[in-house]
Amino acid sequence: MKKALLLPTLFAAASGFLFAQPLLSPSDLYSIGDVIFLQDADTAGVNPGNGGANLTWDFSNLQPLNGMDAVKYTYLAPASTTYSSTFPGANLAVKIDFDTIMYGYAIKEPNQYTFLGIKNAFLVQYYTDPDVQLKPLSYNGSFQEDFANYTDSGSGVIFYAEGSRTTTYDGYGTLITPSGTFPNAIRIKA
Repeated sequence: MKKALLLPTLFAAASGFLFAQPLLSPSDLYSIGDVIFLQDADTAGVNPGNGGANLTWDFSNLQPLNGMDAVKYTYLAPASTTYSSTFPGANLAVKIDFDTIMYGYAIKEPNQYTFLGIKNAFLVQYYTDPDVQLKPLSYNGSFQEDFANYTDSGSGVIFYAEGSRTTTYDGYGTLITPSGTFPNAIRIKA
């Protein structure tokens, strides 16, 4: 089975802490000017391992999915993007450069990171119940959030979705990937 592996991104985004049982807060996430690359990987036969304290997760043998390039995410001020008027409350935007350019919009505050939606020339996805993706978490902490959105692809059909997600911080330690070794990484399950 092949699927996207987002764990390295979550681990790497939260790395760099210099103390035991690191606290993860929205301020640790992306900021205007940051650029990251996300690479889908073949995870067939990969065991994510257990959660816990001071662990090492070795994913150094991961291979990119055949034919899949890394996707570039550039974090910007919303006012500098094409669709900022669709998401007037956003204070952070991301330009996603994959086949076509798409922009995502969020509200980043000290107490939570809330995703508002995405838009390009062909599609808009707008969260009618915003998607809170992160609140401050300490080791073994979790939070549950509901969300709802609609997607209009311009085809005359509008898709509605709603759901609930529990986000749990269940481990910290060292993450090893083909891109490098990241000490003080945090493992988040959602």
